[in-house]
Amino acid sequence: NLPPKPINIPKNPHVVYKDWKNWGDFLGYQNRFQKWMNFNEAKFFIQKLKLNSMTEYKSYCNGNMSHLGVKPKNLPKAPDNFYKNKGWQGWSDFLGKGIISYLSYSECQNYLINIGITSSSQFQKWRKGELKGFPVKPDNVPNFPHSTYKKEWEGWNIFLKTESHLREIMSMEEAMKIVQPLNFTSNKQFLEWVRGKMLDLPAPPHNFPKTPEAVYKRRGCWQNWGHFLGYVSRNQDWLPFSVAVKKVRAMKIKSALEYKSVELPLGIPRYPDGVYKNEWQGWTYFLGNEKFGSYEDCKTWVAPLKCPSGNYWKCTLDKSNFPSFIPKDPRKVFERLGTWKGWSDFLGVKP
Repeated sequence: NLPPKPINIPKNPHVVYKDWKNWGDFLGYQNRFQKWMNFNEAKFFIQKLKLNSMTEYKSYCNGNMSHLGVKPKNLPKAPDNFYKNKGWQGWSDFLGKGIISYLSYSECQNYLINIGITSSSQFQKWRKGELKGFPVKPDNVPNFPHSTYKKEWEGWNIFLKTESHLREIMSMEEAMKIVQPLNFTSNKQFLEWVRGKMLDLPAPPHNFPKTPEAVYKRRGCWQNWGHFLGYVSRNQDWLPFSVAVKKVRAMKIKSALEYKSVELPLGIPRYPDGVYKNEWQGWTYFLGNEKFGSYEDCKTWVAPLKCPSGNYWKCTLDKSNFPSFIPKDPRKVFERLGTWKGWSDFLGVKP
């Protein structure tokens, strides 16, 4: 076990030290780079092992292929990063497999269906060699078909022709009528919902596309996520941030989780941190749950810490054990309250 970090060693040395060079210099491992195999040495060594894929290389590096011996310490685990701009031309070249010509979309589709692959998760296990009773993955079947067949890709259900493929995907107009009342402000929120991670919202219908961008691009009607989710025009209807704060605080909501489960007044977004991102100051402020002490009380408590500067406070000082009445960002809190007098005054140091 390592000893605990001394309090006078900063958490962010690259910020604190003006004479900073790099992490290698600071931690003392820079000289080790001279001991790595060069690209040609690594390539010559690894091709003698007759590995078939990147997956097998990773497995070998992790010690899961003991019959091949232990990986030399000077062989990098991520050669694609280490030898970038030093001769790297791809995994096929590195492993001595030549240039692989992948099956076409339909050929790969038929092959996978014929051997019994029925889902993306099953495919991932199969390509890693974790499915018993299945043939070994051929080199001409890509590890990531959704990337290889990007132009044709419409989703795993369509690719593998599973039962859900037989259901006719709804039109984009129908999908927009379902999704826009949910008030999503980004495709990230949409993806969480469509993957079943937003249990407080109704689940999407069975024929609602999980990858609408791909599906509706193929149909020639896709514009962008703002148009699909309806947040371009909706932004004009949201209440100003200050008004929204007053209305929400009057609702006496205790947490972000509770906020996302209650019915909201017209003009209040379900995801205010996205809509008001330029003014956002955190959920405690938005909900009115702040319980900070006064400027003078906080200043008195902070004085014995002898913190030398605002930069040290922000980048180095460990604030994890501070009492709840001390704000982590006092400047933001007290500027908002109109009582901020500067870091020198707050910390009790000479300017």
